Amino acid sequence: LPQTGGPFRCRAGYDRSRVMSGMSNGTLVHQAMPKGKDALRWALITGATVMIMIFMIVLCFGSIRGCHKVQSCVVAFEAESVKTQLNGYAIVGLSTAFVLELVSLHFSYESARPVLGLVNGLDNTFMPPVLLCVTLFVLILENLIFFFSSTPWFANASAAGLPVYTAIYVEWLINVPILLVLAGCCALNRSTDEVARPLLVTNIYIVFAWSAHFISDSSLRWSLVFATFFMYFCASKDMISWAQAYKNDTDPDVSGTHLRQASTLGLVAFFGLYGLVYLSRLNNVINDYEERVWYLCMNITTKLIMLMLFGGIRSSRYHDLIVNMLVNTHFSFRRQVAVMDPEHAGNGDEDLYKQLIES
Repeated sequence: LPQTGGPFRCRAGYDRSRVMSGMSNGTLVHQAMPKGKDALRWALITGATVMIMIFMIVLCFGSIRGCHKVQSCVVAFEAESVKTQLNGYAIVGLSTAFVLELVSLHFSYESARPVLGLVNGLDNTFMPPVLLCVTLFVLILENLIFFFSSTPWFANASAAGLPVYTAIYVEWLINVPILLVLAGCCALNRSTDEVARPLLVTNIYIVFAWSAHFISDSSLRWSLVFATFFMYFCASKDMISWAQAYKNDTDPDVSGTHLRQASTLGLVAFFGLYGLVYLSRLNNVINDYEERVWYLCMNITTKLIMLMLFGGIRSSRYHDLIVNMLVNTHFSFRRQVAVMDPEHAGNGDEDLYKQLIES
């Protein structure tokens, strides 16, 4: 223990400047969050890919038909429309998580607002919960569509005349980029340029996966599916490199590194599971309803796991902040002792017996 009146000394390895300078291996950093122009560019590229694929399909195979225009698709939808209980349960559970995260964000921001300008990078801690709230809200909207729709206006008919739930793919095109920004920029402190390539590749292969349903030629369809999975592996390689680069750049004293890496590696694993379900449906191993249930379960699980991971990341971030502030601040411990005040001795009131005085 330190001597009375002596300064508190910390072990080597902590640097006072790490807290206040916002270094990449410190506790709070200035994350390179995407700007509005970045999000707009990504949206335009994704939209252009959608338009090009629709044009090519229409040019080569005819128009993409709405599900309500194809009798076999309507029959398949009506057979599944009574099985929407899971979507109702999902709405209740997701709404609860959304409200809890929103309330937590509100109170966290209100409590931290007086010191936002004092602690470098503190404002960055509020971006992940904002993005998580957006992903939950979009997923709630998707389930509301399934639960309340009596007609398949949100689906298209595949080349085989079966439902292709376009609403699911639209949700992916919105939420998957947000999840990649959370994992890359918020958790692993990667730059916007590093995140951009796997993000765009992922959105493009989602569009390819959707488009493959409308191609009647088997060889062309499976060529597009092969291209889809090749792009998945390329994007996954980039994402794994994020985790490795973060591990190499991060001070070993920083806590929660395993949670940050898990946010990216977990997405790689889950995206692979989505691909297995997709292949199972193309090969008629599962039917349309089973495919939809699998996607629903994985959509919810992915978001809830990200919620839990970022809860742990926030806790470890605040822990590191407190530790760094303590070990990099010079202060002295002063011994304090409890003595009995003679004026109150013997009256039975222990609260009045003892007073703290400085030694």
